[in-house]
Amino acid sequence: MDDEPALKFQTLSEAVVLAALLDPDPENPISREVRRLAAIHAERIARQLEAGACTEPRPAARWPIEAVAIKLAEALVAGSKE
Repeated sequence: MDDEPALKFQTLSEAVVLAALLDPDPENPISREVRRLAAIHAERIARQLEAGACTEPRPAARWPIEAVAIKLAEALVAGSKE
């Protein structure tokens, strides 16, 4: 599915994912995957807010990279509302 990270990223620890986000190289494959996943989750969150369904709980992250992406998506959506 589009909202699943590529297999090679599913076993990465959260610490490795967070370290990759600090890498200044925008082409870092881990940070690119986090950005892709965050965009998908931000779009889903925004749709829920527009529909007035903001009571849905945060989806359970299946992988550490997805947990980071969901947190980033929530921050992006919250920042866009201000």
